[in-house]
Amino acid sequence: MNIHRRLRGLIPIAFYRGATEIQVGWGKPLLIREMPMMGWATRGSEELVTTDLGVLFEYAETFDDAKFVGAIIHVSRCGSTALANAFKAVPDTLVLSEPDILCQLVRERAWRGADVPDDQRRELVRGFLGAVVKENSATNVVVKCSSMSTITLDQTLRYLPRVPWCFLSRAPADVIASLERIPGMWLKTQAVRDRILLMIGRESTHTSDAERSRDLYAFLLERFYVAAMEHANGDATFIDYSSFGLDTVCEVIGQTLRRSLDDSTREAIATSLQIYSKAVVRKPFVPSESIERRTGYLELDAVYDRYLRFIEDFAARRCFASVVKPSREPAPQPA
Repeated sequence: MNIHRRLRGLIPIAFYRGATEIQVGWGKPLLIREMPMMGWATRGSEELVTTDLGVLFEYAETFDDAKFVGAIIHVSRCGSTALANAFKAVPDTLVLSEPDILCQLVRERAWRGADVPDDQRRELVRGFLGAVVKENSATNVVVKCSSMSTITLDQTLRYLPRVPWCFLSRAPADVIASLERIPGMWLKTQAVRDRILLMIGRESTHTSDAERSRDLYAFLLERFYVAAMEHANGDATFIDYSSFGLDTVCEVIGQTLRRSLDDSTREAIATSLQIYSKAVVRKPFVPSESIERRTGYLELDAVYDRYLRFIEDFAARRCFASVVKPSREPAPQPA
């Protein structure tokens, strides 16, 4: 049977290590309307089909690059999922939120990247996109990368087809507080957090898990802001969490899609922001919520201040009015 006929209704969900080479696992997409994504079948699904990498190269040959229109890069807990939901509210737009295969392809091996030759990664990314869009009629595809892809942002941008990308940030004290309440999936265990500390070449002098975790969050955020400044180019725009709102989001979406948004689309985007949630149980998205701006990590606070000045200057050069320097004062708390 033709392999492409077997793959009808399936999308690539994971890489597997075969006996002699990397295998691609394919499964049925799980459609979840409440999430900004075409969901992924769970590993071990009864529907799982495996192929070699060659199938992705075949899909790369037929993928229309014009369909891939934008990427979302972020620091975590900064409104990136809300922006993804807003893109999803635009007709004919498919949002892929942190898909495992794509995230592995744009990350270095040391950062849980795929064990494939570097000179094949870009074509495999295009093959992944081609394999997904065969199951969806959308004319625009936007990818939200994982926050860990920001560490090696130069590589992420190198292996993605060139498109406009938006970098979302937030005051580091707020991000750290959020991660302390609910650690990210990639930071669930202390063993993983300690391994990442070693990988980024930083050392925590603390002994408690909580303090060591806080040190890691601070070190990672410092790397994220620096990476964004170092690799900003003509395709980049920036949104800080405290300036996140309907006008800013619509301007970014309009620029990414290269079109003006009509009233009905703006209304759909506004609705998506009002019902934002990562969970099925919805709750309002309130970007004005904030706590103390200083983290106590002098280097991190200094880098973030430099980052705020950078994005203000960057916006001025681009004449992109909505992306403004956020206030240095704590935002008012909602009543």
